[in-house]
Amino acid sequence: MDVYLDSIEAKMAKMQNRIQELAYTAFDSDFIKTFVDGLTEAIKLANQLIKTLGTLPVLLGTIGGFGL
Repeated sequence: MDVYLDSIEAKMAKMQNRIQELAYTAFDSDFIKTFVDGLTEAIKLANQLIKTLGTLPVLLGTIGGFGL
């Protein structure tokens, strides 16, 4: 057990638990839900734009061609 507790895997798990604890105590759960929902919608919009306009490099090249 001591070998596991000193392993990278155990230390990463402990850090993950502390981050989750911080998130739950530092932020109101409604704030986290709203943030996650907003991020999910932004990713959905990005996916739709890429499907509609083509791949991201083509889009960036087009924008760069207009001197933006």
